[in-house]
Amino acid sequence: MFNKLRIKLTLTNVIVVSIIFFIFVFSVFLSMGKIINNQNDAFISLISSNIEVNGYHEISEQKDVDELQYRYFYVIFDTKGKVIASSSNLNIKNRNIIKIISIAKKSSQTKGSLEWNDIPYNYEKTILDNKETSFIFINTKSETEMLNNLKIVLVLTSLTGLIFAFLG
Repeated sequence: MFNKLRIKLTLTNVIVVSIIFFIFVFSVFLSMGKIINNQNDAFISLISSNIEVNGYHEISEQKDVDELQYRYFYVIFDTKGKVIASSSNLNIKNRNIIKIISIAKKSSQTKGSLEWNDIPYNYEKTILDNKETSFIFINTKSETEMLNNLKIVLVLTSLTGLIFAFLG
């Protein structure tokens, strides 16, 4: 009789601790994701305001570099859809860049995220004062990897904590 009661109390305790761990892990993960998204949005806003205040780089002869290694890049289109400006180091003829931009242009949203060649990007479309459209892209690979690592650490520590709670 006492054995059944002890097992029942132990299982109840483990269930309560499990729920608390789940709530903790879930809230930490969501909070970190929200913080990272807010930082990316602030970074995009900073780039956008810098473009509007300082102007943008006209398209000129550019080196053929891998733009996807950069943290961010931007492209500006005129009202007819022709590229009139871009980041100073951006080779707008690169197929990867063309594909990323075309995916963002097809979206009806002004902000979003997309993935190309296993690299995640956040982007924002802005209509400038002279009716030109700017697209700003941020490479979020490091943030995504950090969140994935955080998820693994939280799950492993929670499982370890649950095992110790059960054994205790």
